[in-house]
Order: sequence, then C-alpha cells, then structure tokens
Amino acid sequence: MRLENRFLRFVFPDEMWDGEEHRFEFTREKYGRLQAGAYIYLVCVMTGKEEIEKMLPMNATEKMGHVLIKVFGKTEYEIVMPSNDSLRSAVMWLESLYKFFELGMELEENGKNPRVRISW
Repeated sequence: MRLENRFLRFVFPDEMWDGEEHRFEFTREKYGRLQAGAYIYLVCVMTGKEEIEKMLPMNATEKMGHVLIKVFGKTEYEIVMPSNDSLRSAVMWLESLYKFFELGMELEENGKNPRVRISW
C-alpha cells in the first residue's frame, strides 16, 4: 500500500492529506496527471520498484518505452512476476481510482462541488 499512497500523493495535493474534507476540482488537466501516473504506477508494480517519486511528474503523452528508458536508464528490463495476484489487485485498485475521479468530473460538470477526504 506504500506505492499506492505515494501515487495518491502525486494525484492529490498535500493539503488533502490532513483527514479533513476539502474541495478538489476534478479537471481534464488533473485527469491527465492521473493517467500519466497510472502508467508509472503499473510499471512499478511489474518491475517491483517502489521509487515512484523519481518517475513523476511526467508528460501524459510520453511514450511508455521512452519513460522506461528515462527512468531506468537502459533499454532492457526485467519484468518481475508479481506474487499473490498483486498485478490484478493493482489494476483493480487503479480502476476504482479512475471511477472515483470520473465521478468527480461528472459532478463538476453538473455544477456540484465534489469534496475529497483522505483518511489513512
């Protein structure tokens, strides 16, 4: 869960982490940030690396191969077979984050004021 918390800190600003409810604007720009981080998050899961901070932020349109070379400094990678269904769990967790974010964007478009409270 450390990797997931690091990724969430990339998506949601520091002030969101005090356990209080905050207004968060769900925008296309922030959605792009979520998408960019999602690629890196999955790379971390597949390679067994947890240094996600070194890999973020990045431009959402960068190609994955370029990102791997940029991050790891080489063109060959060892893909670690995640144990105990960790890849599946990572994909499911990421899907729930996407759904949460998309719900926030829908509420935003409908003139609502979605709020976020992160408790951990």
